[in-house]
Amino acid sequence: MTCVVTEERFVDKIRKAVGMNRVLFGSDYPAVRGLDIRSMVAEVKGSRYLTEEEKIGNIGLNAAKLLGL
Repeated sequence: MTCVVTEERFVDKIRKAVGMNRVLFGSDYPAVRGLDIRSMVAEVKGSRYLTEEEKIGNIGLNAAKLLGL
């Protein structure tokens, strides 16, 4: 759900509770608001509330670290 990283209230709660380094982009989630995966990635990249490092992590680096890649 891209709203988790594009709405300030959710980003703040995630940072405080577990940290943004634990957030993974999930491509199997049903498309919301008619968005396809490309649009959802664009929403993450366009988030005003994430740092560039957090965006990179959310889109793939956090998952790569989790999988030991």
